[in-house]
Amino acid sequence: MPNTLQDAMIRRQRIRMTPGYTERLNPIDPNQPQQPSPDDMLAQLAQQQQEQNARFQARPSAPTTDLKAGNPMEQFAQNLQFEKGSLMAPYQRQMQRQNDITESSNMFAQLQAQAQAAMQNGSSSGYNYQMPNGVGGIGGKIVSAAEQWLGTPYSWGGGGSKGPSKGIQQGRNTVGFDCSGLVQYAYAQVGLKMPRVSYGQLKMGSKAALNSLRPGDLVGFGNGHHIGIYIGGGKYIEAPHTGAQVRISSLKNRSDAWGVKVYH
Repeated sequence: MPNTLQDAMIRRQRIRMTPGYTERLNPIDPNQPQQPSPDDMLAQLAQQQQEQNARFQARPSAPTTDLKAGNPMEQFAQNLQFEKGSLMAPYQRQMQRQNDITESSNMFAQLQAQAQAAMQNGSSSGYNYQMPNGVGGIGGKIVSAAEQWLGTPYSWGGGGSKGPSKGIQQGRNTVGFDCSGLVQYAYAQVGLKMPRVSYGQLKMGSKAALNSLRPGDLVGFGNGHHIGIYIGGGKYIEAPHTGAQVRISSLKNRSDAWGVKVYH
């Protein structure tokens, strides 16, 4: 359109410069509206074209980046890709969560198999564990609940009333138990609700001498930073520290140990 208008203006200018050319001027009738001259009409068309170009350039840009001007098909393709990405994002997040759940379930099954093997082959502390004679009731169930997870990796912040889980910080990539997570799980299996951390768990009963403990009671260490479950015979089951596994340990030479009676 701009080229056609410009050509028309050039042609008209050439006609006016032709020798002998004279413009016809109609007498002005004050009672009739005046008609614009051809020059005025061309100028008006030029102004309209400029305004149209300005409005086109002021349009909002598409919500994509790095578009090549003058290629509408490429713009359409990139806009379509943008919309596809926006729609797929929630689905991709859901799939990632589902994959995490599946991975945790598989690791849980593996840990159960490892725990059962550890129960058959003995603990990692180097001797076979047998439930003391006469142990039953609530205490025996607490010990049995903890014993089934022998060999499970220690995971700082991991585990709870429902079983092993990924921990936090150094335990964020390991499915397992920390000391208080194992205690909370074992007690939950007999319907006893325990706090999550060892300091709170050791306050759930009365402090007692180690030789007065029964299987299923608690063993605290130091200021309460560590905890285990007494199983009888001077031994306890614990989730000791990062890099180790749930195991049975001896109270011999543990001068920092003290007992807590919980269920009796």
